[in-house]
Amino acid sequence: MLQKFRVSIVMVCLFMVLAVSLAMVQVMMAGVTAADLSDSSLSVDKSSTVAGGSVQYTAVISNSGDTAVNGVVFTDTLPAEVTYQANSFASNETNATTIGFGDSGNVITWTGNVESLGSVSLRYAATVTDTAMVNDVIENTINISGTGVLITRAASITIVDSFAQIMPVIGKSVPAPTLDPVQGPTASGNSWTLTWNEPVTNVTSYQIQEANTPDFADPVVFNVGNAMTYDFTYALSTENIYCYRVRAFVGTQASGWSNVECTVGNYLDDMSNPNSGWAIRQQDTDDTENSSYYENGEFVVKIGGRWDYALASPLAQAPKPPYAIETSIKFDPTVDNLHGYGIVFGGNWNGQPCPSASLENCFTHYYRFLVVWYGPQNSFRVQLKRIDYNDDLDNIGRGVSLVDFRDISVGDSKGYNVWRVEVDPDGSIRVYLNGQKVASAVDGSYVNNSPYFGIMASSDEYLGAEPHVDWYRVIKR
Repeated sequence: MLQKFRVSIVMVCLFMVLAVSLAMVQVMMAGVTAADLSDSSLSVDKSSTVAGGSVQYTAVISNSGDTAVNGVVFTDTLPAEVTYQANSFASNETNATTIGFGDSGNVITWTGNVESLGSVSLRYAATVTDTAMVNDVIENTINISGTGVLITRAASITIVDSFAQIMPVIGKSVPAPTLDPVQGPTASGNSWTLTWNEPVTNVTSYQIQEANTPDFADPVVFNVGNAMTYDFTYALSTENIYCYRVRAFVGTQASGWSNVECTVGNYLDDMSNPNSGWAIRQQDTDDTENSSYYENGEFVVKIGGRWDYALASPLAQAPKPPYAIETSIKFDPTVDNLHGYGIVFGGNWNGQPCPSASLENCFTHYYRFLVVWYGPQNSFRVQLKRIDYNDDLDNIGRGVSLVDFRDISVGDSKGYNVWRVEVDPDGSIRVYLNGQKVASAVDGSYVNNSPYFGIMASSDEYLGAEPHVDWYRVIKR
């Protein structure tokens, strides 16, 4: 009997220990929450508009939980009364990653991962059909999945009479906005913000045009609601000129276009596209056997004569200083004594054909960082020179040596080497080889008003210099 009593006491004690342990686990787990997308939302930039008007939707996918959500799927099948505006989709991620998005057939989709307390904002525009009737209510519903619970959110607009919308300005034209100068790109990415003034108090929406040239021959259109700011972010590319103009709408009545403002974005060419624009723009006129071409993902400048040179450029612009040029270049395996290549920046161009017979249209002045191979496997001879003019007799660049010829160490003088040239607004210039600074100078003659860049190749007593460029990048610092 006593043994049974002891066994019962032991079992009670074990039960109490187990209960306390479970309670402690519950307490420990009380501060941890699963992934939670319930704070996600959908909004529209206006509560009412006219038939044919424009609206902008903003969907925010928000994870308020302590656990990341992988494989979030967002779907917006737009109602039949509106049509998606091509190229208007934009996303902004905070502790989130975009895997992909689509905008086919009036269906907007986004997939990605959202970290704990992360969010992603999806913004896109749509046009209301011309057949929409006054007092129609158009409801748009989104679906968000990823946690096992389907989240739906909706936003509505009401169709109103266009006459009532424009009545305050009947008999008057809508004033055009004034576009502010574009400050960009940012040093951390190829991004900038467009801002403008409010030309009249009852503006219902704005429209932006973007093009690579100020004549807007083939513009991209953004309908952006009635906010007076819009953010742009682009991948680096060879097409790095972005021009903008904006106009205002009061109902269906449009203003004229604003002033035009352009900005120069970051530049990147991996040399895989043979139509990216690189070509010889300046060369020694007493021997024109030089050539340039794309081959196997590289750009090559080949010097066909002795005591000769050629300068090549895509005639693209660098951002305003401070900026950095980065490029990977190697000498051809058959490199011979005193073959050279150079990094060119601070060049000018007047917009006319280049090259030209007169040689006066581009690169009549520039900076040239010259790299000379003279035999050793582990050494280069380098010089930084400001070219002020081209000699009329032989078209040799004449100017001032900012860094005299000096020898520098390199791991492999025949292999690819990465160069970086940093340019500051005050004229400070620094040159790096594979991350190590090898030269510096200060000269402000051309850095702020001559944005064109390129490369050059040269030969001395032995012909056949043939440097290969693997990639070329110009970025804001």
